[in-house]
Amino acid sequence: MIGDKEKLINIIYKIHISEKVNNIIKKYNAVVLKVFKKANKTNIKKAIQQIFEIKVISIKTLLIKGKKFKINRNNYSYHKNWKKAYIFFEKKKKNSIIDI
Repeated sequence: MIGDKEKLINIIYKIHISEKVNNIIKKYNAVVLKVFKKANKTNIKKAIQQIFEIKVISIKTLLIKGKKFKINRNNYSYHKNWKKAYIFFEKKKKNSIIDI
């Protein structure tokens, strides 16, 4: 089981920002993060609660398939597949992750 703070930091890559995410942040008290592909919901929850000291209500995860892009005239390649996590917090407290 993951217990060290250093290992928990490696689960979270970065905050995912888009127009859809901005609407989710305003409507619900939530954040969307790009996370380690093999991490499960319990590991993500532990990492966020220990690093940011915020109570997590629920987490929804989904795998995003890498998109095709053109290298040159005849060659194509693919971006890597990645995992997105929607993290919902309590509505009472101000969110320190969003403020960053």
